[in-house]
Amino acid sequence: MSVGPMPRLDYPARVFFSSVLLVACCCVFASADETEAVVASKRLNRLNIDRNVIYCTHDGASLKADIYQPAASQTSAPGVLMIHGGAWMSGSKFNMAVHAMKLARKGYVVMTINYRLAPKHKFPAQLDDCEAALGWLAANADRYSVDTDRLAAYGYSAGGHLACLLGMRAATNPIRLPEERAPDVRLHAIVAGGSPCEFRSFPKESRSLAYWLGGSRDQVPDQYNDASPTAFVSANAPPTFFFHGENDRLVPLKSPAELQKLLAEKQVVTEMLVVKDGGHMEAFFDGDAMDAAGRFLDEHLKSRIDKLSVRDGAARKQAME
Repeated sequence: MSVGPMPRLDYPARVFFSSVLLVACCCVFASADETEAVVASKRLNRLNIDRNVIYCTHDGASLKADIYQPAASQTSAPGVLMIHGGAWMSGSKFNMAVHAMKLARKGYVVMTINYRLAPKHKFPAQLDDCEAALGWLAANADRYSVDTDRLAAYGYSAGGHLACLLGMRAATNPIRLPEERAPDVRLHAIVAGGSPCEFRSFPKESRSLAYWLGGSRDQVPDQYNDASPTAFVSANAPPTFFFHGENDRLVPLKSPAELQKLLAEKQVVTEMLVVKDGGHMEAFFDGDAMDAAGRFLDEHLKSRIDKLSVRDGAARKQAME
């Protein structure tokens, strides 16, 4: 009996099955890593994890986060909002556990989040939730010893897209906290892996993203524009680190490359690490990419404390003169 060729799956279906496989892999890797982290926490007092913290509610449904914190830290640390992938329609905060633990062990406070998913919740619900999470992290900075002058967003796939969009938009329209006289919230670095960054050139008649954006580009052009990080590039955008699989067939490399090009034209610091021969999932688990992302954050967040100290010292000196 002969078997014909497998039918070609459309974009949502390909992402869905990739997400299922990704979640399965995360369960294996994160479970092992979490066991290691629990042992390390007990023996070396290195890591605290505050699980299922509610950061906002919508229509009676609670959105939850996990907070990974270096237990040994006695001073405020840089904060990282970490956003999972899954084509905006699947996945959870648990997906990013490996990345979160790695950064927490380097001295970062990391907040991994759940957010509302398509198709029930269309864009910009996902972005709204990320903004709410970032605002919550800033509002609870004292509780978790977070330095709000050193905040970053970090995501993979759809999460990388949301991290970029959040950072690009907040650069010119900072997130405002409800508390009176509270400072505006901005990002000071972005890490984006496997991230789609440009939808304005999507085929006009295609409905591949209608489950998320509400229609084809021909039907809802503003949605495609508003979801594109490339549409919000400015000279105020934060330093951005991209990592991407060389052979990623789910999200073409040219998508983040376009955003990187536009940022470079505005003199914004960017780096791109291409995982050789890697596909979409291989890049997610690539240890060298994770290490490079950590070094990038160290450079642009941890070193920022020295720059802030110099700035504040100069301000105090000027006030005394």
